[in-house]
Amino acid sequence: MPSSSTPRRRRWLVAVPLIAVLVLAAAWSGFWLYAVWRSEEMLTAWRVREAQAGRTYSCGRQTMGGFPFRFELSCNDASAEFASNNPRVAFKAANLHVVAQVYDPSLMIAELGAPLTIAISGEAPVRASWTLLQISLRGRPPAPERVSMVMDGASVEPAAGGAAETVLGAKRIELHGRVASGTVASRPVIDLAATLTELTAPTLHPMTRKPLDITATGVLRGLDNLRPMPIPARLRQLQAAGGRLEVKQARVRQGDMIAVAAGSLGLTSSGRLDGELNVTIAGLDRVLPLLGIDQLVPQNNNLAPALGALDRLVPGLGRAARGQAGAGLAMGLSLIGKPAELDGRKALTLPLRFVGGAIYLGPLRVGEIAPLF
Repeated sequence: MPSSSTPRRRRWLVAVPLIAVLVLAAAWSGFWLYAVWRSEEMLTAWRVREAQAGRTYSCGRQTMGGFPFRFELSCNDASAEFASNNPRVAFKAANLHVVAQVYDPSLMIAELGAPLTIAISGEAPVRASWTLLQISLRGRPPAPERVSMVMDGASVEPAAGGAAETVLGAKRIELHGRVASGTVASRPVIDLAATLTELTAPTLHPMTRKPLDITATGVLRGLDNLRPMPIPARLRQLQAAGGRLEVKQARVRQGDMIAVAAGSLGLTSSGRLDGELNVTIAGLDRVLPLLGIDQLVPQNNNLAPALGALDRLVPGLGRAARGQAGAGLAMGLSLIGKPAELDGRKALTLPLRFVGGAIYLGPLRVGEIAPLF
């Protein structure tokens, strides 16, 4: 007679996988809930520390989700205020969404919803808009190893609206930063890269009224650490340490004009830009009018040394430059600069010098940059 325990044993064996799955699901749910609780606890503690330093962050409505394989933070009506800055700065965005995968929590991806209102004490607020703004961070938030930002369809304009002109626009902006050596807490050396496609800034300078395509790579040295601090304080710290930005390669294209540059930049004790870039330009005759050469030529006091140098090289050349502005100066600079080739076109290599904030292209003073702190 067959044993009655055999069917029961078979049913038990069939139930084992199901029980194992249920146990694993319960354990995973417990782990996920605990991780979310710890994340909220750490976020609250971080906000308290930041508030004590004069930086406050808030959400109109905050939710956590993403079960079972992601951690997601959603923040509607996100805002931040930096009271420790001088002047005070406040930001307000439509929403913020942050995602991290359970299996790779060291990589976080955040998307910020437009518009973003930026209010600086004593100035009219501006509004930034975009179709996509995504930020990725590799490493733990207090000590990131790499940060990247991509922004599509960017525009910045006065928050008041109306017929005010757009301050800045770009089809696409990419910014990347990586700790190449050192640590976030001690003497970091930062690799930097930027790509700006169809960038315009109509109110900034005649040269930025038409779209510019810019790519640049560089290395920033001289930082003590990457602790949050106001930008002016950061720049003062950088200057005091003798820090410099090594521009490995920068490339600018606007229509038929192409320029590449490399060199090193620093800051003076008064916060003015100081350094030199070797610039190779194809289409120099198109650049000079945009730099305001026609307006600069009559100011003999500013240009006398440059025009005198042209006269010494070729008698009468300085006089021709005075009479024919852009064309004459382009011809004179071609004699002073070094002939080169860029993308199969004739080009000219000249020093672009920053001396106490003043900007010189070869011997010509073409502009000035205000103190950065």
